[in-house]
Amino acid sequence: MLVHLGGDVTVHKKEIVAILNSEVGEAPSTKEFLRAMRDEGRLINLAGESKRRSIVITSDKVYITYLSCSALKRRAENLLLED
Repeated sequence: MLVHLGGDVTVHKKEIVAILNSEVGEAPSTKEFLRAMRDEGRLINLAGESKRRSIVITSDKVYITYLSCSALKRRAENLLLED
């Protein structure tokens, strides 16, 4: 099943490793991780000019999205009920 992350982007539920509040992105270790993902071309910013609210880590990419963690969690849980 697919989870919509915003814009036209969906990922398979099984690929999601973590959904983090964007405040975690302020930690030095997280900033370093995000910088490395960006340098490797694996960071996708879906928030654009909007305020980033969540960081979604998948098995091969990292997404910054304007959707809240709770909204993403609800979407993933709804998919669990459908399985």
